[in-house]
Amino acid sequence: MEYVLHLYDISKGGSDYGYYIGKKYSHQGDIFPCTCSSIEDAKKYTSLNRAKLALESLNKITTYKMECTIYFRAASNNKFEPTRE
Repeated sequence: MEYVLHLYDISKGGSDYGYYIGKKYSHQGDIFPCTCSSIEDAKKYTSLNRAKLALESLNKITTYKMECTIYFRAASNNKFEPTRE
Protein backbone atom coordinates (compact mmCIF):
# COMPACT_ATOMS: atom_id res chain seq x y z
CA MET A 1 0.00 0.00 0.00
CA GLU A 2 0.95 3.63 -0.47
CA TYR A 3 -0.13 6.51 1.77
CA VAL A 4 -0.11 10.28 1.11
CA LEU A 5 -0.90 13.35 3.25
CA HIS A 6 -3.39 15.99 2.15
CA LEU A 7 -2.66 18.96 4.42
CA TYR A 8 -4.77 21.80 5.71
CA ASP A 9 -3.93 24.48 8.26
CA ILE A 10 -6.08 24.44 11.40
CA SER A 11 -4.68 27.71 12.74
CA LYS A 12 -5.88 29.65 9.68
CA GLY A 13 -9.45 28.40 9.48
CA GLY A 14 -8.68 25.20 7.60
CA SER A 15 -6.80 26.64 4.62
CA ASP A 16 -6.12 23.89 2.08
CA TYR A 17 -2.41 23.38 1.40
CA GLY A 18 -2.55 20.35 -0.90
CA TYR A 19 -0.58 17.10 -0.98
CA TYR A 20 2.71 17.04 0.94
CA ILE A 21 5.79 16.37 -1.22
CA GLY A 22 8.16 15.69 1.68
CA LYS A 23 9.99 19.03 1.84
CA LYS A 24 9.72 22.32 3.71
CA TYR A 25 10.63 25.93 2.93
CA SER A 26 11.15 29.12 4.92
CA HIS A 27 9.58 32.49 4.13
CA GLN A 28 10.17 35.56 6.33
CA GLY A 29 11.07 33.35 9.29
CA ASP A 30 8.04 31.06 9.00
CA ILE A 31 8.41 27.41 7.95
CA PHE A 32 5.86 25.89 5.58
CA PRO A 33 5.38 22.47 3.96
CA CYS A 34 5.98 22.14 0.21
CA THR A 35 2.83 20.83 -1.41
CA CYS A 36 1.39 20.07 -4.83
CA SER A 37 -2.11 19.79 -6.26
CA SER A 38 -1.67 16.32 -7.78
CA ILE A 39 -1.93 13.27 -5.54
CA GLU A 40 0.37 11.39 -7.93
CA ASP A 41 3.20 13.90 -7.27
CA ALA A 42 2.89 13.64 -3.46
CA LYS A 43 5.40 11.84 -1.26
CA LYS A 44 4.35 8.21 -0.82
CA TYR A 45 4.69 6.48 2.56
CA THR A 46 4.87 2.70 2.92
CA SER A 47 2.68 2.46 6.03
CA LEU A 48 -0.06 4.36 7.81
CA ASN A 49 2.20 4.69 10.85
CA ARG A 50 4.97 6.35 8.78
CA ALA A 51 2.44 8.81 7.36
CA LYS A 52 1.24 9.69 10.87
CA LEU A 53 4.82 10.14 12.09
CA ALA A 54 5.52 12.45 9.12
CA LEU A 55 2.57 14.66 10.14
CA GLU A 56 3.76 14.66 13.75
CA SER A 57 7.27 15.68 12.68
CA LEU A 58 5.91 18.34 10.35
CA ASN A 59 3.87 19.88 13.18
CA LYS A 60 7.01 20.13 15.35
CA ILE A 61 8.84 22.10 12.64
CA THR A 62 6.29 24.26 10.80
CA THR A 63 5.02 27.61 12.04
CA TYR A 64 1.32 26.74 11.65
CA LYS A 65 -0.18 23.49 12.85
CA MET A 66 -1.36 21.07 10.17
CA GLU A 67 -4.16 18.58 10.09
CA CYS A 68 -4.53 16.14 7.26
CA THR A 69 -6.53 13.52 5.52
CA ILE A 70 -4.42 10.45 4.85
CA TYR A 71 -5.17 8.73 1.55
CA PHE A 72 -4.14 5.17 0.70
CA ARG A 73 -3.86 3.07 -2.44
CA ALA A 74 -3.67 -0.71 -2.40
CA ALA A 75 -1.21 -2.39 -4.75
CA SER A 76 -4.11 -3.92 -6.69
CA ASN A 77 -5.94 -0.60 -7.07
CA ASN A 78 -4.94 2.50 -9.02
CA LYS A 79 -7.15 4.91 -7.05
CA PHE A 80 -6.33 6.68 -3.78
CA GLU A 81 -9.05 6.62 -1.11
CA PRO A 82 -9.20 8.33 2.31
CA THR A 83 -8.35 6.16 5.30
CA ARG A 84 -11.15 5.50 7.73
CA GLU A 85 -9.36 6.66 10.89
